[in-house]
Amino acid sequence: MSISHASDAPWDNASADIILRSSDGPYFKADRLLLIRAFQAFEDMFSCAEIGVSEEQETKDGCIVIELSESSDTVERLLRLIYCMNTRLDDLDSAAMLDLCVALDKYCVKFYPRAVLDRFTALADKEPELVYIHACRLRLYEVARAAATASLRVPRLFGTVSLSELNISARQYHALVAYRTDCLEKAVGIVKDFAWMGKLKPTPPGLHSDRSCDACYKTGPRAWLDPVRLDLALLLCTTCAIRLLNFIT
Repeated sequence: MSISHASDAPWDNASADIILRSSDGPYFKADRLLLIRAFQAFEDMFSCAEIGVSEEQETKDGCIVIELSESSDTVERLLRLIYCMNTRLDDLDSAAMLDLCVALDKYCVKFYPRAVLDRFTALADKEPELVYIHACRLRLYEVARAAATASLRVPRLFGTVSLSELNISARQYHALVAYRTDCLEKAVGIVKDFAWMGKLKPTPPGLHSDRSCDACYKTGPRAWLDPVRLDLALLLCTTCAIRLLNFIT
Protein backbone atom coordinates (compact mmCIF):
# COMPACT_ATOMS: atom_id res chain seq x y z
CA MET A 1 0.00 0.00 0.00
CA SER A 2 1.35 3.43 -0.93
CA ILE A 3 2.18 5.82 1.87
CA SER A 4 0.24 9.07 1.67
CA HIS A 5 2.33 12.22 1.81
CA ALA A 6 2.10 15.84 0.77
CA SER A 7 3.30 16.96 -2.64
CA ASP A 8 5.83 19.70 -3.17
CA ALA A 9 4.92 23.32 -3.83
CA PRO A 10 2.64 24.67 -5.12
CA TRP A 11 0.41 21.75 -4.08
CA ASP A 12 0.95 22.30 -0.35
CA ASN A 13 -0.75 25.68 -0.16
CA ALA A 14 -2.43 26.24 3.20
CA SER A 15 -5.19 28.33 1.59
CA ALA A 16 -6.45 25.37 -0.48
CA ASP A 17 -9.87 24.00 0.43
CA ILE A 18 -9.78 20.47 -1.03
CA ILE A 19 -7.25 17.62 -1.13
CA LEU A 20 -6.89 15.20 -4.04
CA ARG A 21 -5.05 11.98 -3.16
CA SER A 22 -3.48 10.03 -6.01
CA SER A 23 -3.41 6.25 -6.26
CA ASP A 24 0.31 6.02 -5.46
CA GLY A 25 0.21 8.13 -2.29
CA PRO A 26 1.01 11.82 -2.89
CA TYR A 27 -1.87 14.20 -2.26
CA PHE A 28 -2.42 17.63 -3.74
CA LYS A 29 -4.09 20.61 -2.13
CA ALA A 30 -6.29 22.39 -4.66
CA ASP A 31 -9.07 24.95 -4.95
CA ARG A 32 -12.66 23.92 -5.46
CA LEU A 33 -13.47 26.91 -7.64
CA LEU A 34 -10.89 26.00 -10.29
CA LEU A 35 -11.94 22.35 -10.26
CA ILE A 36 -15.57 23.40 -10.72
CA ARG A 37 -14.71 25.69 -13.62
CA ALA A 38 -12.70 23.01 -15.42
CA PHE A 39 -14.59 19.77 -14.71
CA GLN A 40 -18.31 19.07 -14.78
CA ALA A 41 -17.83 16.02 -12.55
CA PHE A 42 -16.36 18.11 -9.72
CA GLU A 43 -19.08 20.72 -10.17
CA ASP A 44 -21.74 18.04 -9.71
CA MET A 45 -19.83 16.53 -6.79
CA PHE A 46 -19.43 19.79 -4.88
CA SER A 47 -23.05 20.76 -5.48
CA CYS A 48 -24.16 17.84 -3.28
CA ALA A 49 -24.58 18.23 0.45
CA GLU A 50 -21.82 15.73 1.22
CA ILE A 51 -18.90 14.24 -0.68
CA GLY A 52 -18.55 10.48 -0.66
CA VAL A 53 -20.86 7.66 0.32
CA SER A 54 -19.25 6.47 3.55
CA GLU A 55 -20.56 7.44 6.96
CA GLU A 56 -17.41 9.33 7.87
CA GLN A 57 -15.70 11.59 5.32
CA GLU A 58 -11.91 11.69 5.62
CA THR A 59 -10.46 15.13 6.27
CA LYS A 60 -6.94 16.47 6.61
CA ASP A 61 -5.87 19.92 7.76
CA GLY A 62 -9.53 20.92 7.71
CA CYS A 63 -9.97 19.90 4.05
CA ILE A 64 -12.01 17.04 2.63
CA VAL A 65 -9.86 14.32 1.03
CA ILE A 66 -10.99 12.89 -2.31
CA GLU A 67 -9.44 9.60 -3.41
CA LEU A 68 -8.52 9.44 -7.10
CA SER A 69 -7.58 6.36 -9.12
CA GLU A 70 -5.00 8.26 -11.21
CA SER A 71 -1.26 8.31 -10.51
CA SER A 72 0.44 11.35 -9.02
CA ASP A 73 2.00 12.23 -12.39
CA THR A 74 -1.39 12.32 -14.08
CA VAL A 75 -3.04 14.26 -11.24
CA GLU A 76 -0.28 16.87 -11.26
CA ARG A 77 -0.58 17.29 -15.04
CA LEU A 78 -4.33 17.75 -14.68
CA LEU A 79 -3.87 20.44 -12.06
CA ARG A 80 -1.12 22.22 -13.98
CA LEU A 81 -3.38 22.37 -17.03
CA ILE A 82 -6.33 23.92 -15.21
CA TYR A 83 -4.06 26.23 -13.18
CA CYS A 84 -2.57 27.47 -16.49
CA MET A 85 0.94 26.61 -15.36
CA ASN A 86 3.85 25.78 -17.63
CA THR A 87 2.92 22.19 -18.41
CA ARG A 88 5.49 20.40 -20.56
CA LEU A 89 3.86 17.71 -22.65
CA ASP A 90 6.56 17.48 -25.33
CA ASP A 91 8.18 14.48 -23.66
CA LEU A 92 4.96 12.46 -23.28
CA ASP A 93 4.40 9.48 -25.56
CA SER A 94 1.01 8.35 -26.84
CA ALA A 95 0.44 6.06 -23.84
CA ALA A 96 1.03 8.85 -21.31
CA MET A 97 -1.13 11.22 -23.35
CA LEU A 98 -3.89 8.63 -23.40
CA ASP A 99 -3.77 8.34 -19.60
CA LEU A 100 -4.01 12.11 -19.30
CA CYS A 101 -6.88 12.39 -21.76
CA VAL A 102 -8.77 9.51 -20.18
CA ALA A 103 -8.60 11.39 -16.87
CA LEU A 104 -9.78 14.59 -18.56
CA ASP A 105 -12.64 12.66 -20.10
CA LYS A 106 -13.44 10.82 -16.87
CA TYR A 107 -13.96 14.04 -14.93
CA CYS A 108 -15.91 15.57 -17.85
CA VAL A 109 -13.52 18.36 -18.75
CA LYS A 110 -15.50 21.32 -20.08
CA PHE A 111 -12.91 22.13 -22.74
CA TYR A 112 -9.74 20.42 -23.87
CA PRO A 113 -6.57 22.46 -23.22
CA ARG A 114 -4.80 23.53 -26.41
CA ALA A 115 -1.53 22.02 -25.14
CA VAL A 116 -3.14 18.56 -25.12
CA LEU A 117 -4.51 18.88 -28.65
CA ASP A 118 -1.19 20.21 -29.96
CA ARG A 119 0.80 17.36 -28.41
CA PHE A 120 -1.54 14.71 -29.78
CA THR A 121 -1.38 16.35 -33.22
CA ALA A 122 2.43 16.29 -33.07
CA LEU A 123 2.38 12.59 -32.16
CA ALA A 124 0.21 11.93 -35.21
CA ASP A 125 3.24 12.47 -37.45
CA LYS A 126 5.01 9.49 -35.83
CA GLU A 127 2.08 7.26 -34.86
CA PRO A 128 -0.86 8.31 -37.06
CA GLU A 129 -2.86 5.11 -36.70
CA LEU A 130 -2.55 4.92 -32.92
CA VAL A 131 -3.36 8.61 -32.50
CA TYR A 132 -6.38 8.20 -34.78
CA ILE A 133 -7.65 5.37 -32.57
CA HIS A 134 -7.19 7.44 -29.41
CA ALA A 135 -8.73 10.54 -30.99
CA CYS A 136 -11.83 8.60 -32.05
CA ARG A 137 -12.19 7.15 -28.56
CA LEU A 138 -11.89 10.60 -26.95
CA ARG A 139 -13.99 12.36 -29.64
CA LEU A 140 -11.12 14.70 -30.52
CA TYR A 141 -12.15 15.34 -34.11
CA GLU A 142 -9.43 17.92 -34.81
CA VAL A 143 -6.77 15.40 -33.81
CA ALA A 144 -8.50 12.61 -35.75
CA ARG A 145 -8.40 14.66 -38.95
CA ALA A 146 -4.69 15.42 -38.45
CA ALA A 147 -3.97 11.73 -37.82
CA ALA A 148 -5.93 10.71 -40.92
CA THR A 149 -3.85 13.10 -43.03
CA ALA A 150 -0.61 11.80 -41.52
CA SER A 151 -1.71 8.20 -42.20
CA LEU A 152 -1.37 8.84 -45.94
CA ARG A 153 2.37 8.24 -45.48
CA VAL A 154 1.72 4.77 -44.01
CA PRO A 155 1.64 2.07 -46.71
CA ARG A 156 0.02 -0.64 -44.60
CA LEU A 157 -2.82 0.62 -42.44
CA PHE A 158 -2.70 -0.59 -38.79
CA GLY A 159 0.17 -2.91 -39.70
CA THR A 160 2.20 -1.91 -36.63
CA VAL A 161 -0.70 -1.56 -34.18
CA SER A 162 -1.05 -4.39 -31.66
CA LEU A 163 -4.37 -6.18 -31.24
CA SER A 164 -4.75 -4.86 -27.69
CA GLU A 165 -4.60 -1.29 -29.00
CA LEU A 166 -6.79 -1.87 -32.05
CA ASN A 167 -9.95 -0.54 -30.42
CA ILE A 168 -11.92 1.14 -33.18
CA SER A 169 -15.46 0.88 -34.51
CA ALA A 170 -16.31 -0.28 -38.03
CA ARG A 171 -17.68 3.18 -38.82
CA GLN A 172 -14.44 4.90 -37.75
CA TYR A 173 -12.33 2.38 -39.67
CA HIS A 174 -14.47 2.84 -42.79
CA ALA A 175 -14.18 6.63 -42.56
CA LEU A 176 -10.37 6.41 -42.49
CA VAL A 177 -10.18 3.91 -45.36
CA ALA A 178 -12.62 5.95 -47.47
CA TYR A 179 -10.56 9.10 -46.87
CA ARG A 180 -7.32 7.38 -47.87
CA THR A 181 -8.94 5.91 -50.99
CA ASP A 182 -10.31 9.29 -52.03
CA CYS A 183 -6.90 10.94 -51.57
CA LEU A 184 -5.22 8.17 -53.57
CA GLU A 185 -7.65 8.57 -56.48
CA LYS A 186 -7.13 12.32 -56.56
CA ALA A 187 -3.34 11.94 -56.44
CA VAL A 188 -3.39 9.47 -59.33
CA GLY A 189 -5.61 11.81 -61.32
CA ILE A 190 -3.21 14.71 -60.84
CA VAL A 191 -0.23 12.63 -61.95
CA LYS A 192 -2.01 11.46 -65.10
CA ASP A 193 -3.49 14.82 -66.11
CA PHE A 194 -1.26 17.89 -66.34
CA ALA A 195 -4.02 20.27 -67.43
CA TRP A 196 -4.18 21.77 -63.93
CA MET A 197 -0.61 23.09 -64.30
CA GLY A 198 -1.65 25.55 -66.99
CA LYS A 199 -4.00 27.27 -64.55
CA LEU A 200 -1.11 28.24 -62.30
CA LYS A 201 0.29 30.75 -64.87
CA PRO A 202 -1.34 33.42 -67.06
CA THR A 203 -2.00 32.50 -70.66
CA PRO A 204 1.13 33.29 -72.76
CA PRO A 205 2.35 35.21 -74.65
CA GLY A 206 2.55 38.72 -73.23
CA LEU A 207 4.37 40.95 -70.81
CA HIS A 208 3.74 40.68 -67.08
CA SER A 209 4.95 42.93 -64.28
CA ASP A 210 3.33 41.26 -61.26
CA ARG A 211 5.78 38.35 -60.97
CA SER A 212 9.53 37.98 -60.76
CA CYS A 213 11.68 36.25 -63.34
CA ASP A 214 11.62 32.45 -63.02
CA ALA A 215 15.39 32.37 -63.60
CA CYS A 216 16.96 35.35 -61.81
CA TYR A 217 13.93 36.48 -59.72
CA LYS A 218 14.39 40.11 -60.75
CA THR A 219 11.41 42.42 -61.11
CA GLY A 220 10.46 44.37 -64.22
CA PRO A 221 8.84 43.55 -67.59
CA ARG A 222 8.86 39.83 -68.35
CA ALA A 223 7.48 37.59 -71.05
CA TRP A 224 6.59 33.93 -71.46
CA LEU A 225 9.14 32.08 -73.53
CA ASP A 226 9.26 28.46 -74.60
CA PRO A 227 10.53 27.47 -78.03
CA VAL A 228 9.15 23.92 -77.70
CA ARG A 229 5.95 23.74 -75.63
CA LEU A 230 3.83 26.76 -74.89
CA ASP A 231 2.11 25.12 -71.89
CA LEU A 232 5.46 24.74 -70.11
CA ALA A 233 6.63 28.31 -70.79
CA LEU A 234 8.93 30.20 -68.42
CA LEU A 235 8.28 33.73 -67.26
CA LEU A 236 11.65 35.40 -68.01
CA CYS A 237 13.05 38.89 -67.92
CA THR A 238 14.61 40.35 -71.08
CA THR A 239 18.17 39.40 -70.11
CA CYS A 240 17.35 35.80 -69.27
CA ALA A 241 15.17 35.44 -72.37
CA ILE A 242 18.05 36.53 -74.63
CA ARG A 243 20.42 34.15 -72.85
CA LEU A 244 18.01 31.26 -73.33
CA LEU A 245 17.52 32.03 -77.04
CA ASN A 246 21.28 32.28 -77.59
CA PHE A 247 21.77 28.97 -75.78
CA ILE A 248 19.23 26.99 -77.78
CA THR A 249 20.23 28.51 -81.13
